[in-house]
Amino acid sequence: MKKIGLQIIRHRLFSNTCSLEGLLFVPVLLLLSIRTFVGGERAYPLGCSLRDPSYYDYENFVLPGTDNTTNGTKVTHGKYDEEEKENDSYKKNIIDVPIRSTNDFLLVRKLGAGKFSDVFEAVDAEHERQRNNISTRRRVPCTSSMIDPDTLVVLKCLKPVAEHKIRREVLILKHASKLPNLAKIKAIVIPPNFHKKNDNNKYRIRSMPTLVLAHGHGDWFCHPIKLRGNNESMKNSKTITSSASASYLTEYEIRYYLLHLLVALDHLHSCGIMHRDVKPRNVLIDRRWTSTASSERRVLAKSPSPLTLIDLGLADFYHPGTRYNVRVASRHYKSPELLLGSTFGYYDYCIDLWGVGCILANLLFRQEPFFRGKNNVDQLGTIIQVLGTTDLLRTIAKSSRYDYLPDDVQKLINDYISQGYIHRRPWVQFLSFSTSHLSSNNVNSSKVPTQQRQITVFHSQGMDLLDKLLVYDGSERWTARQAIYHPFFDQVRHEVLSHVRLAVETPMTVGTT
Repeated sequence: MKKIGLQIIRHRLFSNTCSLEGLLFVPVLLLLSIRTFVGGERAYPLGCSLRDPSYYDYENFVLPGTDNTTNGTKVTHGKYDEEEKENDSYKKNIIDVPIRSTNDFLLVRKLGAGKFSDVFEAVDAEHERQRNNISTRRRVPCTSSMIDPDTLVVLKCLKPVAEHKIRREVLILKHASKLPNLAKIKAIVIPPNFHKKNDNNKYRIRSMPTLVLAHGHGDWFCHPIKLRGNNESMKNSKTITSSASASYLTEYEIRYYLLHLLVALDHLHSCGIMHRDVKPRNVLIDRRWTSTASSERRVLAKSPSPLTLIDLGLADFYHPGTRYNVRVASRHYKSPELLLGSTFGYYDYCIDLWGVGCILANLLFRQEPFFRGKNNVDQLGTIIQVLGTTDLLRTIAKSSRYDYLPDDVQKLINDYISQGYIHRRPWVQFLSFSTSHLSSNNVNSSKVPTQQRQITVFHSQGMDLLDKLLVYDGSERWTARQAIYHPFFDQVRHEVLSHVRLAVETPMTVGTT
């Protein structure tokens, strides 16, 4: 308590805002709950532990085995051996997802690799044979010019991980598949030896399941990467945009796709689910939806939706009062509560809105990522350089957890206070000379006089929205539902919500191929 008081006094001396009322208020702050960042139960009351327990229960059921199928496709709710009994009760198999074989798919290309999975594009060969009446003995053509986009799927090959995390992801995907702009699960491939036991009567996982997901047919939600200079590694790498134009996203596109992202998160949060890894690579957009006439978009666009929020591997159900792991999200898109240490593990849906704010900052200032830290501590430092320390210390004081901050985090905060990083920097300092292209490698926009910058309505509204999203205190951060009705989206809201309503009326059935 003494240490926190000294920090706040010191901080307010630097910021010239020290007052008797503020100092007298410190003891009151110290008595508040440590759940500073938590307000999700107020924002989405129906998404917080009010559903039937089976909705959230992924611990008490098992993944379907290859012997629990009918004709190799559907899961049955069969009996289990005596060894599976626990306290005279059977585990429930409620993951009613179609089971497929690896022989049903032909790999086309590798899309990416992560810490927990490898992702491939593949042709659903069985579906292709059924559509074209091809004999099962004949090989399905797999050249790029002959592939029907409707038969393409994404195979997420999981790496070794605890089985309960796999069950959690599959259950969350089942819920998310009913929502607009969310990844759809079509099937799951269970290897024959996944449940095989060794001589000690313990499970030995030799290979991991593969999730079969609907293809997003999109590019990352960011400005296209341009090849600069003579860097050979850059020349040999593919640009982010493959099917769309290599031009920067327009102001209309930024509004349009960002609103679709907020709609996806609003539906997900309403279902009691935190994504916990919102970043451009997990948001796929199909630019054909904005490059053609409205009446032709559904015909010409490759994807059934203009935006798809993917990769729910880190997603989890939100239960009020639960401490969650702070080792989630990608570094450049981690919210402050994830960077302040494990004692700030009481967070909620607000961490996803920080990711949305980071994406908006990327697009507004054409600096991707906007917060670029070398490690978690340095990442917090880059945020402080923009947002200052005034609001940060106020947020920490509300939780009364300053003494529990890691030593390196405390040192970082003190260093930035001594350097004068007290107040938030105006967003206008990060704008380029004009609305033309900005290369962050050779232009330091903070040195450009304000009067020389062209501040449009788009930028002013976008920066106002940033003020609502990029804030330290998660309880003060706007929810997805609040952000949907920000004036920034007035131009596109009717069109986006009309499309979402149409998509909800004609949802894709989980497991259809």
